[in-house]
Amino acid sequence: QAKEIKKRKEMGWDDEELNYTNTDNPYGDTHLLETFIWHKKHEKEGTTHLSEAEKVRRNQVKREEMKRELASVKRRRQEREQERMARDEEREMMQREKEGAYYQEWEKQEDMVSL
Repeated sequence: QAKEIKKRKEMGWDDEELNYTNTDNPYGDTHLLETFIWHKKHEKEGTTHLSEAEKVRRNQVKREEMKRELASVKRRRQEREQERMARDEEREMMQREKEGAYYQEWEKQEDMVSL
């Protein structure tokens, strides 16, 4: 049972769903713990002749590829967020410099008027 729980955690199940079994679950699904296989999709792709081991291997490769792609997307999102923050900081700094120059000019004019 510990192996099953570990496997379910790896599949992304949360703590509430970890204790579900094929016979005891709120969905009434007797095949809850089995991996769903799209037989029609395999027929359409022409992969029905492959052995089960080859199908499992292909699924693992697809899963790993999707994980890499997700990691890449997350990394790119973080990079964009950092770039956006850097642009915002640069914009704020430029605005402060403009305001500082404006007030310096204003003070000069104020000094000229008071003399």
